[in-house]
Amino acid sequence: MQRNLYVSRLIETGKLFLLIPFLWLCMLNKGYTQACQFKTGDPVALNASGYNNTAGYQQNYVLTDNAGIIQYVAATLPFTGVAAGQYIAYAVNYGTAGVLPNLSAGININAIGGDCVEVSAGLAVGVCDCNNTTGNLTLNVSGNNTTSGYTQSFALTDPDGTILAVSATPAFPGLSDGVYNIYSVNYETSGGITNYTIGNQINTITGSCVDVSDALGFVVCLPTDTDGDGLDDVDEITAGTDPLNPDTDGDGLNDGEEVLGVDDPSTPLVATGTSDPLDPCDPNATSPTCDQDNDGLTNDEESTAGTDPLNPDTDGDGLNDGEEVLGVDDPATPIIATATSDPLDPCDPNASALTCDQDNDGLTNGEETTAGPDPLNPETDGDGLNEGEEVLGVDDPSTPLIATATSDPLDPCDPKSTASTCDQDNDGLTNGEETTAGTDPLNPDTDGDGLNDGEEVLGVDDP
Repeated sequence: MQRNLYVSRLIETGKLFLLIPFLWLCMLNKGYTQACQFKTGDPVALNASGYNNTAGYQQNYVLTDNAGIIQYVAATLPFTGVAAGQYIAYAVNYGTAGVLPNLSAGININAIGGDCVEVSAGLAVGVCDCNNTTGNLTLNVSGNNTTSGYTQSFALTDPDGTILAVSATPAFPGLSDGVYNIYSVNYETSGGITNYTIGNQINTITGSCVDVSDALGFVVCLPTDTDGDGLDDVDEITAGTDPLNPDTDGDGLNDGEEVLGVDDPSTPLVATGTSDPLDPCDPNATSPTCDQDNDGLTNDEESTAGTDPLNPDTDGDGLNDGEEVLGVDDPATPIIATATSDPLDPCDPNASALTCDQDNDGLTNGEETTAGPDPLNPETDGDGLNEGEEVLGVDDPSTPLIATATSDPLDPCDPKSTASTCDQDNDGLTNGEETTAGTDPLNPDTDGDGLNDGEEVLGVDDP
C-alpha cells in the first residue's frame, strides 16, 4: 500500500513542503483514534517529489513521534520494520559539504542542525495493528449534531481517503483484508452536500454546513485457513498443527475435525467428537499413520513389510520390527540393532534367538531347549524323523519316514525299532553297527559266548 508524499520546491526560498489534508475530529469509540494508512509489518511506502537531487545534495526521510522525536530514518523509501503507532513523516534535503544534520533516532527534528538543510512540512502517517478479524465494522458515535434539520452519515475510505462506501448507520459489513478509515459526516440537510459519493476524496466534501470528523482507523485481517482444514492458521499454531497440512497426523480426519469435533463430509472418516490432531492413533488406532504397537513402524509401514501391526516383534527375535526395518536401535529392546534385518526371519540377525529354527527341523531353539534335542542337529536321535516330526507329530515330506504321531526325539528306537541308530537288543551296538559287524540286531550275544556283541566289537566291558 502506498500513500503519496507530495513535495514541492518553493522558488522564493528553496524550502520543501508536504501537502497535508486536515480534518475535524469527531469522537468514535472503536478502532484507532487516528487514521491508519499502513498495517504493521507492511512497508511504509511514500512518494516524494520536488526535492533537490542535484550533485552535492542528499535526500533522507524520517518518521518522528508526535513530539518530533525521530523514530526511524531511511535513505530511500519505503520505511520497513515500522511498529504500530502514529508518526509524522518528513523529507530532509541537505548539502553534503559542511556540517551534516544529525538524523539519528532520539533526536528532535527541530534540533538536527547542519549547514544547509531543508526540512519539509510533516505528513501524518498511521501504522496500525490488525484490530478486526470479521470484516464487519460496527461502531458507536457520540458528540454529533442530532438536532432536527441535520443528517448524520458515515464514510468508509481507503488509506488515501478515497470514499469506498457511504452509510446512514455506523456499520460497514463484509469487508476484505485491508486498511480502512471511517469518518463521521454531519451536515445541514437543507444546505446539502457535494462530492460525497463513492470514488471522491473525503477531503473534497463541501456544503453550506458540513462537519467531517477525523479518521477512525481499522485494519481488517480476516483469518486465513491456508490448508482448508477448518482451522485458521493462527489456531493451528496454537494447536501445534501444520497450517500447510490439513491432516497433520495423517489419520484420515482433518485438523479442524479433530480440534472442533465437527465432521467434514469430504474426509474418509466421520468425526464423532474431538480428538488429538497430533496423535495418529486418536481416534482410530488402525489409521495408516498410527503405530499402535509402538515398534517404530506405522500400520502402513507394517503392511508394506508384512509384519504384524499389533505385535512389536513379529518374528520374536528380540529386535522390534522398527529396528529390523529401519536399522535404528531401540534402547528398550534387549538386543542392539546395528543394521537392517528381516523382520519376518527370527534367525536374522541372531541365529541363536529363541524363535529361530536354525537347523530347520520344525522346532525353534526355545522348543529344542525345552524338548532336549540339539538345536543344531535336525535329527538328534538319527531315527529318520526330524525333531519337529517327533515332538509335534506332523509329517515332514522331506524326511524318509512318515510321522504318524508324536515320539521321543531322543530315543532312536521310537517310533521305529529298526532304525539304523536304534539298539533294539541293548547290546551296545546300533542296528546299523550290527549290520556292519554281521551280528544279529535282535540277539545281544550272537555267538552265545557270554560277551554281548557290543563288548566284542567295541572291546568295552558291559558290567
